[in-house]
Amino acid sequence: MAETAADRVARMLALITYLESHPGVTVDEVAEHFGISPGQVLLDVDLLWVSGTPGYLPDDLIDFSADDRERNVLTLTEARGMDRPLRLGPQEAVALLVALRSLRGTPGLEEDAVLASTVTKLAAAAGEAARTADAVDVELGSADVADTLTQIRAALTSGRQLRLRYVSASDTVSERTVDPLQLLTDSQHWFLHAWCHRAVDVRQFRLDRML
Repeated sequence: MAETAADRVARMLALITYLESHPGVTVDEVAEHFGISPGQVLLDVDLLWVSGTPGYLPDDLIDFSADDRERNVLTLTEARGMDRPLRLGPQEAVALLVALRSLRGTPGLEEDAVLASTVTKLAAAAGEAARTADAVDVELGSADVADTLTQIRAALTSGRQLRLRYVSASDTVSERTVDPLQLLTDSQHWFLHAWCHRAVDVRQFRLDRML
């Protein structure tokens, strides 16, 4: 399975913390620790080297020892605070809690243990912000869309094709056989990103237009 951007970002943030506590570690040792190839480690380091905090001037960037890098040894010389725990302001905590509550209302995620634990811990740490978040109503969409979402998630998990009747933006009804690839949302609508056998190409289908 191809690596997602989110997976890579999570690994690179973990890499900063790891290098902070293991100065002078070899590329091969890092690769073994994270279960990736040495080449991927170097690609991650090269990307981190041009990343940093707002301003993005030389003093704002994450930095490594260039001399050590030439010897395939990694020494982090400037983490730019990326190795410290994230501290949320009240507005950020409210926004994150509301978003997580919306996510927990998504079919298939209601009983997710990691998500439930995250919400509980964040609410405990947020104090007054958590009470503010509780006052926000979350609209999760129609029952029909929720049922469709459940079916699509099941197809994605099992690797099954889907056959569907779909209404286009121009009110044209068609029947499609698709290979589901990914579920996406813009916070207002859900979309299925899939290979369409009729179009012989990748297409996006809005769930509320599926009959």
